[in-house]
This record gives sequence, C-alpha cells and structure tokens, in this order.
Amino acid sequence: MATATAASSDSKSRSSSTSNQSLMKIGLPYLVAIGAQLPMFLLFFRQMMSKTHYQTVWLALFATAAIVWSRWPREEKVPFRESTASNVLLGLGLMMGFGSFLFVEPWFCAASVMLLITSFLLKVVDTDRSNSLWTAALPLFVFLPLPFRWDTTLITTLQRQSAWLTSRLLDLLGLGHYLDGTQILVPGKVGYGIEEACSGVQSFFTLLFIAVVMMVVFRRIKTNLAGGTILSILGLVCLAASITLPFMFYIGVAFIIWGLVGFRAMALVYAAVFWAMFINVLRILLIPVLDVNGIADLTHGIGHIFLGWGALVIGLALLLSTDQLLLFLFGPVDTEMGEAGPFGKLITKFWNQLVSGQEDLNDSEKKKKRKVVSVKASSTQFAWIVAIILAVGGLWQASDVARALFQPGLKVQFFDADITQPMVEEDMPTQLQNWALVEGTGYQMQKRDRGSDLGRRSDVWQYRAPNCNAVVSFDQTFPGWHELTTCYRNSGWKLSNRVVIQPDVPDGEETWDIVEATFTKETGEKAYLLFSHFNGAGEPEQAPINVGTLESFLTRAKNRMSHRVRRSLFSSETYQVQVFVQHYGELGPGVKDEIKSRYLQARDILRQKFLDKNKTAAQ
Repeated sequence: MATATAASSDSKSRSSSTSNQSLMKIGLPYLVAIGAQLPMFLLFFRQMMSKTHYQTVWLALFATAAIVWSRWPREEKVPFRESTASNVLLGLGLMMGFGSFLFVEPWFCAASVMLLITSFLLKVVDTDRSNSLWTAALPLFVFLPLPFRWDTTLITTLQRQSAWLTSRLLDLLGLGHYLDGTQILVPGKVGYGIEEACSGVQSFFTLLFIAVVMMVVFRRIKTNLAGGTILSILGLVCLAASITLPFMFYIGVAFIIWGLVGFRAMALVYAAVFWAMFINVLRILLIPVLDVNGIADLTHGIGHIFLGWGALVIGLALLLSTDQLLLFLFGPVDTEMGEAGPFGKLITKFWNQLVSGQEDLNDSEKKKKRKVVSVKASSTQFAWIVAIILAVGGLWQASDVARALFQPGLKVQFFDADITQPMVEEDMPTQLQNWALVEGTGYQMQKRDRGSDLGRRSDVWQYRAPNCNAVVSFDQTFPGWHELTTCYRNSGWKLSNRVVIQPDVPDGEETWDIVEATFTKETGEKAYLLFSHFNGAGEPEQAPINVGTLESFLTRAKNRMSHRVRRSLFSSETYQVQVFVQHYGELGPGVKDEIKSRYLQARDILRQKFLDKNKTAAQ
C-alpha cells in the first residue's frame, strides 16, 4: 500500500514538473509580448477609469484571472494543445500592437493585449470540456470601446430610448411633463436628466459584463465551426441589408454573436440589453414620481446611490431568471430518449450543436475519442517571433511614455484623471468688444460628478450683443475628443449641419480648427454653435471632420504620428471652449462672422487663463 502511494505521489510530481516546463515553454513568449506593451496598457486603463461607462473595467481583469485560476489544468500531463485559431489571433495581436507603436493609441494596445491573452488561453486545455479556456478572456472585450465611437452612439441611443419610454409611462400615470431631448421637465421642478441613469454601476456595459461572466461561468458558450461560419455569413448579409432596412442591423448582430458563442449565449446578451433598458427606465421613472409626490428626493445623495445599486441587483436577478428560462426552453435533448429514429436523432444532434449550446457529457465514448494534439514547434517559434517584434516596439513605445510622463511641471493623477482648474467670473472681461456681460446673472458655475458626459465643471458667461445673446462656456475635462453636438441633441435640439472650419486670422497668429454646427427645434427656435478643444498643455485638439467614420479615424491616426501627440500622452484630457447662440429667423453672414471673431477672442483668453493657473498650481 505504501509502495502504491509513493508511486502515485511520484507520478503527480513528474506530471507537475512536466506541466511547469510546458508553461514556461509556451507561456514565456506571451509574457514577453504582453509585458512589452504594459506601459501603454496601463495608460489605456487610466483612460477607461475616467469614463463613466467603463469605470468597472478592473472587474473584467479580476474575472478573467479568477476563471483561469479555477479551471487551470493542474493535473494534466499535457496542459497545452495545438490551435490554429490561437495562431490567427496571435497574428492579429501583432498587427494591433504594431498599430499601437505607430499611432501611440492605447486602444490598439488594449486590443493587442486582449487578443494575445485569448490566443494563449486557446492553447490551454479545459479538462472538463476537452477544449480550451479561451472563453475566460471574453469579459475583457466588454470594456474594449467599439471603433469609430460606435459605443458613444449606442449609449446615446439607449439614453434617448430610455427617456422616450419613461415619458410614455409618465403619461399613463397622469404626471404632467414635457420631454425635451433626454430631459424630463416637470412644472415647478428642476429638469430630470437621463445622463446619469445610463451610467455608473447600473449601466448597460456593467449588466452586459455580468451576462458575459454568467455565460463563461455557467458554460453557456458552444462553438461550431461549420454552423458558426454559416451564421456569421448570414449576419454579414443582414448588416449589408441594414443600409436600406435599419432593423436588419440587430438581426445581423444576433447572427454573428450566435455564430461566435452559440444561441443561448446570444440570447443572454440580448437579454442583458433588454433588462438594462428596463432597470434604467424603472430608475428614471421613480425619481420624478417620488419627488413630485413628496415621498423622497432621489435625484442626489445616498438615496440616489441606493437606487442605482438596487436597480443593478434587480437587473442581476432578472438575468439569472432569464438564463434559467433559456435553459428550460432551449436546453439539450438526450439523443437516447424517444423513438424518433435516425431522422429524429439527426434533428436532436442539430439542436444540441447549434441551439442548446451544451454537449452530452455523459457520452464517455466521445470523450475517449477526443485527442489533445501537443503544441507544434512551429507555433512556439511563431510566438517567439511575435514576442521579439513586440519587445523591440515596446522599447520605442516605452520611450514615448517616459518622455510624456516626465515632462517638466506635469503632475499625473493615475486613478483620478480630473485636472480641472477653478475659473472665476473675472477670467472673462465684462466687455468683449461690443458684447457686454449680463449684470448680476452673467456668470454661473456648474459642478458635476466625475465622468459626467457634460464634463466635471462648466464656467458659463452670458453676453448681450446688438444682434444676439450669446453664451460662452469653458467645460472641463473630457477623456479625448468630446462631440458636443451629441449633448445638444440629447437636450432636444435637432442637428441641421456640422462642419469643421479653419478661421481666417492675420499671418503669424496661432489658431486651429473650429466645429460649426446649427440646430433647430420643433418650436421654430434655432441655435448656432462654435466649439473646439485643447489639451492639458494648451495644445490644439484636431476636430474630426465626420465623427464615427473611417475618414475621421484615418485623420486622427495621421495626427497621432506627430511628435506633439507622442509627448502629450498623459495630457490626453481635453478642455472645451464653446459659444452657443439661440435665435429665431436667420443669422446673416455678418452676424456669424462677428460671433466667430468673438469666439476666437474668448478661446484665446480662456486658454491663457487656464495655462496661467496650471503654471501656478505646478509651482
């Protein structure tokens, strides 16, 4: 008996030693490739922490690490396997890493790191399912912002839909109100904004993250190469058809997700979207109803916080319930049950493969037939080639980060990227040529929560001019370019036109692009807007010509190759100067030229005041 025990212990020791050697052999090139990009990845993490909807990104890192730790094949003699998909993702990770080095763009770095992690996990054997641990990386991708600012478009759409649904429910409850964009206006009360309702712990991305973690932990993901390819092609066809039939977009996305992770996982993702809308509408509805009836003020304070967490708990419970419902409706069918014959078994097999998303684990013969192919030497060599290329690029990138970090007078706040400067009324003149500051109420200051879509602080000066009344506002800060036209659209304005203009100034004077936009309302009121941004060093932020398009991306990519951008990585927060004019009728060319001239004056004054305050604070 003692001999048998000793032999067993010896076997486990040899197995553990073999496993550790394999880990060093397979994992080391991935560790080098990821470590080379760590400085830029930390910068990406810092940027996400300053965005309201992505502040729970750290949970994704924890979730992936916990799932990998719990499922790691510690007892396997061959814990790694050959995977073609892993090599494909390794190549994509190299491409994204190259984009990060070239354009000093943290998004490319994050995509590269996530693809490298997924590539590595595709080679790790999952002993319970005889495949791999790649699904453990899925929580990371929830917090990778969509390209071309599609995530901003998605958030804005959710806010507008939430506001519209809440307004309809308030009508049913008989509460008099007016929906102005995403603002619910109740007579005698301050407007109730929708911005906060779709952010924070109860945001769409948080609930989507929970749904993805559930998919991975409860093993709801089932992939099938042939079926997944067909479904993905159908999805692409539907996306193409969405050009003329917009609703086909949602069907196309559903087919693509189905092809990648299975039907039940896709249904759970769509359920997360639905329940996110539901809990946000519920939250928005309760705030005005309870406030108007004198029951409770949940617009701020501890009540507002508890309402947000309560909504999240309700959303989690609804997701768990939906998962069980999907299991009941679309669960696996035992092929040995019933007397349907060969045709019935074929249908059952199709159902289990493409719909239920769960294989028959009781079929021991199938498990015995499965073979784990060891990682080929060519795959390891390819991984080392990628690691060496990324390591060389990482040295170049590290120098960019170091130069940006150790600039004289620069103070980097890693976990709180709020670098506002306290402006005062006297920072703007009482007379801006023929514009006069309104006495008494001409200056206002508004503070907001960290990560607000409207900025953390706004200093507003109201001027009265012979031809119009204008509002000059200095808004701070934003994590990169802030498309102000979206905020006005959420306030009930309809965007008529948006162009980027280069103002005419005397030779030798510094200037940069201005975004010019016009708006209308159903009431016949019109508005004229000018705005632009500069970073923490006072350097211009180039405006995208068409927000969310490939042309915009290419322009920004070209701009990011400049030395100015490469040395301002830690000054990525932007500061906004705007002039907003509301009017009826039409503004003549002369009036618009006057507004542009006053705007340039105001921008120069506010930028210089900001730089002076920055210099004083650094001393």
